[in-house]
Amino acid sequence: MQNPTRRRPYDNNGPNEKIVRNHRVRAKHLAAIVFVFTLVATVIPPAATAQPCLSPLLVGAYDSLLTPREITVVGTTAYVPDRQFGVKILDVSNPTSPVLLGLISTPGDAHSVVVVGNTAYIADGNSGLQIADASNPASPVMLGSFNTPDFALKLFVTGNTAYIADGSSGLQIIDVSDPTTPAFLGSYATLGNANDVVVVEDRAYVTGFGLGGAAFEIIDVSDPTTPSHLGMYDPGTSAYGIQVVNTTAYLNHIGSFDLEIIDVADPAVPTLIGTYTTANIVQDIAIAGHFAYLANNTLGLQIVDVGEPTSPTLYSSFDSMDAQRLTVSGRYVYVASPVSKLKVFDSGLLAPTLQGLANTAGAARDIEVVGTTAFVADSNFGLQIFDVTDGTPPTFLGSVATTLAWSVAVAGEVGYVADRGAGLRIIDLRDVTAPAILGTYNTLGSAYDVAVVGTTAYVAGAGRGLQVIDVSNSVTPTLSGTYNTPGSARGVTMIGTTAYIADNFSGLHVVDMSDPINGDLLGSYNTPGAATNVIVSDSVAYVADGPAGLQILDVRDPASISLLGTYNTPGFANKVALRGTTAFVADSTGGLAIIDVSDLSSPALIGEIITPDTATDVAVAGTTAHLLDLTFGLGIVDVSGNIRDINGDGWSDMDDFAIFSDCFGAPGQPFPIDCESADFDSDGDADAADFAILQVMFGCQ
Repeated sequence: MQNPTRRRPYDNNGPNEKIVRNHRVRAKHLAAIVFVFTLVATVIPPAATAQPCLSPLLVGAYDSLLTPREITVVGTTAYVPDRQFGVKILDVSNPTSPVLLGLISTPGDAHSVVVVGNTAYIADGNSGLQIADASNPASPVMLGSFNTPDFALKLFVTGNTAYIADGSSGLQIIDVSDPTTPAFLGSYATLGNANDVVVVEDRAYVTGFGLGGAAFEIIDVSDPTTPSHLGMYDPGTSAYGIQVVNTTAYLNHIGSFDLEIIDVADPAVPTLIGTYTTANIVQDIAIAGHFAYLANNTLGLQIVDVGEPTSPTLYSSFDSMDAQRLTVSGRYVYVASPVSKLKVFDSGLLAPTLQGLANTAGAARDIEVVGTTAFVADSNFGLQIFDVTDGTPPTFLGSVATTLAWSVAVAGEVGYVADRGAGLRIIDLRDVTAPAILGTYNTLGSAYDVAVVGTTAYVAGAGRGLQVIDVSNSVTPTLSGTYNTPGSARGVTMIGTTAYIADNFSGLHVVDMSDPINGDLLGSYNTPGAATNVIVSDSVAYVADGPAGLQILDVRDPASISLLGTYNTPGFANKVALRGTTAFVADSTGGLAIIDVSDLSSPALIGEIITPDTATDVAVAGTTAHLLDLTFGLGIVDVSGNIRDINGDGWSDMDDFAIFSDCFGAPGQPFPIDCESADFDSDGDADAADFAILQVMFGCQ
């Protein structure tokens, strides 16, 4: 298996020259690293650490719980209903070491909690609904209550309305606009005892015991004073928990080993579309992105890929614990049971977060990031330039008008814009607040993409293949040669004088352009979709293939290109960027898809973020993705979160091993300077247990 090396987006010779960064471990570290490997082998039995690379990793725990019924995480605070012991409030800003902040004492049996702002709404068993002000977690204050007729098990709060699954009293609907005096709005008599409730738009989904054979009912709550029946799902068994995302419901049955996936687009006829069967009872479920997280009783935590709901598949698992309840917050999974108490897992999945947004003037198409400056090809508003210094929202610096800017490359203080029908624009970037056009070359056909190597620009154009332009004189660029492709060239990457051309419906073409007048076709591969963009690293080509998602090709021998792997993204793959063994795909309406390509034959989704409109391009620098959206412009996305990345460069690699070797010490020994980041389990030592954590992420065992 080949592992593509780290790729940086540009160097002094142009944006598409690939730089292979050879990891060099200092000689003095080698002995320490070998020693650490040896020590781990003797201290930790192989069976205890052997697990897939992306397995959930236990990173933290809190044991002062007796009967946890649910976990709710808001920001850096977790709320755990602990039945007669009230609701525990925990600080999880450091997930490896949760800390008790306070307790909401309730008169009944705390089963469920929803927190909105600083207000906690609690389903408190035979004491109904309890409402507390938790703005000071150390001293919460009760605000009001509403005593429901039976036993409040679960609740859902939206706007000023609380929906309560109240056992034999079915669905109770309460006005909480004034939390000091909650008031009855309406109720619905379910067919059996109501266990759980989720509300999506004007529909409430209620599960329960003995619902006349139904697993859940769908109730119209558009008028909460008179809720009415819409439909029910009736497999003949009762259900406990339910999650609903858009028009898909995820269900776990009482005593069942199955996760069921149901299409509820037509509420009158809910339809089973997929099932995943585990080896034990599914006690609880949570949905985040394309993944279902299952509390699988004595088999612990199961993570199931439900991106294709008709055929859900196991993604990863951690089976050395009892799991009854769980929730997901970012990349962390919080799992609880009376036996295991509270455990915190790093899921191994990225949780990208939008850090800032800058609306560009037009339709953002392409981005090049150089240092802390982003250059955006912004369609009919030309080239837009932004300061993207880490930790700050993008700040507009300057712009220059072009006809229809489609792609941009930057080399030194000069920018090159593929300007569709106006050809190639060459722009002076010495003053980014006042960029100016230096020269223009009117290409044959529309210019879609440009790559620059030295004093040569390579322009991919519709119907004209590749045009090679001498830009040694920026004012008067001249044509050096052309190479006609059979399709409509949309993207180009250069490795030396070898061109890798994304040729739309003709797939990938590899051409030797050492003689620009007589380009020599080395090989081609007809991808199944529409090749719009390609990057190459370590003889592997990553092709954004439109409706066919990401295609991964072996191009060591261009004469016989072969498919290594594929990941079918949900949208239309426009562009792809690579960071180490992670691919980032701008996937049109599918947003940003983050894909693990460490195993080229089996790429796997490890994170995603949905953009407001259409994701058109992405550039990645360290732990930041610069993501373009066609309508909403430039977004800054944090794609960090790997606790095994000691030096914070975005990778778990030999550099981190080298740092760890300097920090390594036997238990109880003090840290060397700045080694806290190597103490993954926060026990005060960088020891064999921490090395096992680092090893899991670095390589499969």
